[in-house]
Amino acid sequence: MIFRRRDPDDAAADVPDPSEGVLDRLRGGARTVIGRQTRFRGTLTGRGQVLVCGTLRGGIHLAGPLLVAPGGTVEADVAVETARIGGRLKGSLRASASLRVDPSGCLEGEIESPVIDLHAGSILRGRASIAGPRGRASTRSH
Repeated sequence: MIFRRRDPDDAAADVPDPSEGVLDRLRGGARTVIGRQTRFRGTLTGRGQVLVCGTLRGGIHLAGPLLVAPGGTVEADVAVETARIGGRLKGSLRASASLRVDPSGCLEGEIESPVIDLHAGSILRGRASIAGPRGRASTRSH
């Protein structure tokens, strides 16, 4: 797991963490957190849940959910079970179960998921491929 301890002398300590309460809403399994002031470069692989509040560049391959919190940035090729984007994701994203983009979320790149839930205010730039449970339907948009 990747954590960064807050320094009590840090002036930013008074600013509320956008991820506060998010871990409480995640259910079961291992949790990995990329903190607000953390930068990670490389490929992150594994099982369990990953919450990105900082910046991750490279790749993400998970048997579990990915959550990009508001203020979080991911520039990577991503393959996950589910994804919820409240921050920014640039690259390819393949979610095997579902993808949700919150009003503060921005996705740029190639997107593939059987369920895509775009909320009012969210941004999607690129190409989306949506396949139903049997993989028969496909929709492409720019």
